[in-house]
Amino acid sequence: MLGRLIKDLIRRPSPVPEASPLPAHETREYRPDVFDAPDLQAAKAIILTPEDGLSTEQRWQTETAYLTGVIGKALSLDASKLVLDYGCGIGRVSKALIEQHGCRVLGVDISTSMRGLAPGYVGNDAFSTLSPTVLSAITANGMKADCGMAIWVLQHCPAVRDDIALIKSVLKKNGLFFVLNNNTAAVPSDKGWVNDGTDVRAILEQEFTVLRFSRLPVHAATSYIAENTFIAECRNDK
Repeated sequence: MLGRLIKDLIRRPSPVPEASPLPAHETREYRPDVFDAPDLQAAKAIILTPEDGLSTEQRWQTETAYLTGVIGKALSLDASKLVLDYGCGIGRVSKALIEQHGCRVLGVDISTSMRGLAPGYVGNDAFSTLSPTVLSAITANGMKADCGMAIWVLQHCPAVRDDIALIKSVLKKNGLFFVLNNNTAAVPSDKGWVNDGTDVRAILEQEFTVLRFSRLPVHAATSYIAENTFIAECRNDK
């Protein structure tokens, strides 16, 4: 039963899975194990599933190339910058940013298996991984990142205000933050993907100065993804 549930969850389109609204009286059990992967191919299939005729590999190449350019520009990346990659997975975007911009990246992910696979995939000493728990601890001791990003992550968080608060605490004053996200929540649970009604855009506007809202262009994704997601470029000055 557990195996079938995980396979069913993973088969749903990501990053824009169909998520059922959760009635106010119902509870659900958060299922972070859907992000566990035994190897790189399994990890890729979880991170970017086939969508609208595009395979995982096609999406991996097209979307990553686009994001590398726009994130580099949005965050003003160069070799002096330390970047927080919140929900890094195996380091898909981190790898490309390091190779193109020479920055250093601190990857954070809840999945132990993803964190284990990431250093080998990125293959660069400018990249390292840790858990959100360790990130919180070192941030409390004064560690700060110059800027940050969260790519297809915040919609899956069961307590997203806490995640955004942690990200904000990590960023330097006036640090820039790039978000690519679903329009609606899609939290993995024992009831499937659940839309708990959380409005990530509204929370970002409350916690950051949003410099710009936009979307992925169709040539970098698909029309379905472009229509159901958003990009937010934010600054930590509130």
